[in-house]
Amino acid sequence: MLACVSEIKTEMPGSYIPLAASVGVPPRLTSREIQGLAWTGAVADRHGTKVPPPATASGVPRSSARPDDIRVLLVDDNLATLARVATALAPGCDIVGAVRDGVAALAAARELTPDVIVLDVSMPGMNGFELAARLRQVGSEAALVFLTVHDEQAFVMAAKEVGALGYVEKPRLAVDLLHAVREARAGRPFFRR
Repeated sequence: MLACVSEIKTEMPGSYIPLAASVGVPPRLTSREIQGLAWTGAVADRHGTKVPPPATASGVPRSSARPDDIRVLLVDDNLATLARVATALAPGCDIVGAVRDGVAALAAARELTPDVIVLDVSMPGMNGFELAARLRQVGSEAALVFLTVHDEQAFVMAAKEVGALGYVEKPRLAVDLLHAVREARAGRPFFRR
């Protein structure tokens, strides 16, 4: 089953979001710092090369981080989706980072040690299922919640097979994602089918 799913690829180069050009993993950023950055060229690819902002770039919404907030790393290659996810998770979550591909996600997970990683299935370089397996191989203990457009049962089963505790379809982002993240942080599964 994973073999057919692992063929999902896109050609968009990955990048850390948002941060000034750097070669390594970004420093630990608070939600406020992430949200305070404008998406005006402050994006660097994983090699430190500045990438011009896309025509539809938008800012990440504001929220205030509290000590008991769930630390979340976002992994999606779409800037608009990252902004929507940050809005949906604002109450009760501290968005510690946002990356656009699997390679960057591996580095960010190691550096930022999130409680939960919200990741897409279809991403450049390695898909979300491959990323989930690699995260476990490198010792990440973050709970995994998939956020994806794929509603086929095979994708849900593949998510469970790689150890995900949650699976939310993007049309249900505003309704289900925060609950799925809270459940995953508590070690409980969230698979609405």
